[in-house]
Amino acid sequence: KAYVYQELVKLFADQDHAEALQDRQDQGLDPREALDAAHPYGHFSHILIGLTSFCPVNCSFCWARAVTDRKSATLLNDRAVERILTYVHAREIPVLVLTGGEAFTAVDKILKIIKEARVEKISISTSGYFATSSENAQKMFDRIVRALEERQEAGLSPVKIDIRVSADEFHWHVSSRVLANIIHVFDKFNASKYKDISLMIDAMLTARDPLPGFIDRLGGTLVKAGRDVYQPVDQVRMRSGFSIPVKYQEVRLVDETIDTDVAATDFERVYAEKRHKEKILIGQDMAHGGAILFISHDGVVSLQAFLKKFPLANVNDDDFERAIERRLNYDPLVVALRKWGLNAVLDVASMVKPDIRMRALQANNMYMGITDIVQDENVRRYVYQELKRMLELEMGRPADESIPGGVDMKKMALDRQGPGRDVYFDPAIMQDILE
Repeated sequence: KAYVYQELVKLFADQDHAEALQDRQDQGLDPREALDAAHPYGHFSHILIGLTSFCPVNCSFCWARAVTDRKSATLLNDRAVERILTYVHAREIPVLVLTGGEAFTAVDKILKIIKEARVEKISISTSGYFATSSENAQKMFDRIVRALEERQEAGLSPVKIDIRVSADEFHWHVSSRVLANIIHVFDKFNASKYKDISLMIDAMLTARDPLPGFIDRLGGTLVKAGRDVYQPVDQVRMRSGFSIPVKYQEVRLVDETIDTDVAATDFERVYAEKRHKEKILIGQDMAHGGAILFISHDGVVSLQAFLKKFPLANVNDDDFERAIERRLNYDPLVVALRKWGLNAVLDVASMVKPDIRMRALQANNMYMGITDIVQDENVRRYVYQELKRMLELEMGRPADESIPGGVDMKKMALDRQGPGRDVYFDPAIMQDILE
């Protein structure tokens, strides 16, 4: 009753507020949870685009839920691609990352994006399944070369193309048959017709890494080049002098794989160490400072590929651009994740769900903590109320101080690098909440 009266007073007093209130409701935000003032994200760093759910590889660990039946697969429709390109151009987004499923099963869309996207770089993730021979590999990469030529003929600025081939124990049933062909054609043409295309190998942090032995049999050398934060970055050096960067990724389990044989794989559990040393910004590029989005093959927009259960918008909706802007600027959880980081958000959630990190640690998947928040209505409601209060206190705005068990902003260092050592609350109130 008090809330309704308070809002009605505002509505009569200020028509602009009425429009803003309706705006939040239109974008799926509870007016009581949405922030009163925008927290601008600045610029975009890059956008990941899932072109299709189809993938012929059928990896056991697949987190993307790709399907091997092309007829039942979902393909990002042409209208959605056009809308994404318009969005990219309007916001001057410099980098696109194309993935799937298997991105090259939607090669026509890849070529369209290469020819039309006004960006600086396009990365394409692939299993390399098409490279069953050196001739087939060359045919595919020649199509990219031709698309780059058409782009130049249309007067667009040059773009860097980055081909990232997965080569790890999960993909090895394919990689072992195609990787040599891909390396062969790049070794032959990297200084000539493929000079504008770079090759990279994506590996996994598992104990059974097949890559060193494979490169040795191929006549190359795998050189340990160091680590990029927690992921090693190596170099494959061929006898010709041609070199290929190798970047190792984390194995992250999802709900569908957490109780399967994949979970028994010997892999590095990086998240357990990372959470003590990083803020872990979500939806924000820690290296370049810009915002990040993922757009799935069905049009769903989220902060990251693992967060489809926390959708922000859908590019198939007419007002998707407005919806994205509202969520990035006014959604307390979205703002806190990119501004304060995952640790701070999970500290708040742990006040009503102390084991909120447990599943994420078991799965080595930091994003699981976020989905566990949004799928538990009681936890979600509490986290949103607290984050809204904390963000508005930070902005110097009045906030509701009566929320039970509230985080003390004066005692919580939100830019710290570690778990919840700085969070204080009344144990008696905490007991009431748990009961």
